[in-house]
Amino acid sequence: ISYLLRNSIVTYSTEQSPAITYYFIFAPVFVQNYARWSSYANCLEPLLQHEDAQVTILPETLVEKVLFDPHKPGFVKGVVVAHKSASFPIWLSNASEANPIHPLPEVILSAGTFESPAILLRSGIGMDLKPQTTDYITVAHCLF
Repeated sequence: ISYLLRNSIVTYSTEQSPAITYYFIFAPVFVQNYARWSSYANCLEPLLQHEDAQVTILPETLVEKVLFDPHKPGFVKGVVVAHKSASFPIWLSNASEANPIHPLPEVILSAGTFESPAILLRSGIGMDLKPQTTDYITVAHCLF
């Protein structure tokens, strides 16, 4: 952890107050060489360039919520999407299989600063006003 923190902290002092040092800690997941990177450039684009990639992209489609498997806590079995004026689930084809030939599918949630937490809340993660539909533990009320 100290290695990550040492390499992800930027310090600077101002001319008005050289005795004060300001610290900015960047999450190593979203920063590379002190520059923010996008999930498209670092996750999706390399995957699309792989010859064995099995990726489906649905333009003009919004994710409403993530569907978790009630029998396998923590496993995603699909997503509910809105396309044009219809709302429907999309099920992951091999969500219950686990072998080297058919690895478990992944859902990469990258909807931005405000929409990603909203999707998680609609999916039952982070709410404690109603029973949680997943096996995740709520650690805070605010996901921002």
